[in-house]
Amino acid sequence: MYRRPASITIIGGLLAVFGFLAILSALFHFSPDEAPPGESTQFANMVGVVSIIDAMVSFACGIGILKGGNWARWIYTARCALFIPVDYLLLTTTTHRVVPTIIFQGACIIFLFKPEANRFFSSSDED
Repeated sequence: MYRRPASITIIGGLLAVFGFLAILSALFHFSPDEAPPGESTQFANMVGVVSIIDAMVSFACGIGILKGGNWARWIYTARCALFIPVDYLLLTTTTHRVVPTIIFQGACIIFLFKPEANRFFSSSDED
């Protein structure tokens, strides 16, 4: 098995830690009966559920990436592709929040598919 590249350790660690914190935050702030002013409770509930699912997927992908699971980087890539329009259309009303997210996620995906990362993930599939 190839040694895990530092970039993979950093990305997996960040996803796991921030995913876990996002799960806690979403669970503590999710209130099905309350909605921000000007929004319906149904919309607020949908945003809360989407946030919890997103956080759980990020956490699982972070742990999977740290363990060398090839599935985790593919699910993370699909999650990024899916949540760009979701973030833009549902969760934010301005692009100044979406652009940094796209840049960060794009950089993570590039590092997840670099040749040394490919060697690491392919060697862990063989074991």
